[in-house]
Amino acid sequence: MTEEMSIVPLSLPSEMIERIDQLAAVVERDRSWIMQRALETYLVEEGADLLEDAAGLAELEQGQFSELDEVLKKASAIIDRAEARKARRAG
Repeated sequence: MTEEMSIVPLSLPSEMIERIDQLAAVVERDRSWIMQRALETYLVEEGADLLEDAAGLAELEQGQFSELDEVLKKASAIIDRAEARKARRAG
């Protein structure tokens, strides 16, 4: 199974291209492979956090939120249940 690929014009500083080419030579891959791996890493790490933040802000703008007191009560109840289970196991 092959993924559908798209060509994306991209302008990068010459110094960055040199570093990419150096890495590509070390791992015996082409420049595109290095760039794709770098972008995948960004999307998984920092990009995912940004999308999560954006989704949270969108919920707030739509009035979808919980009062802090409500959240704290739920958290306290979860902690209380966990502590009770722990105490029962300890005997």
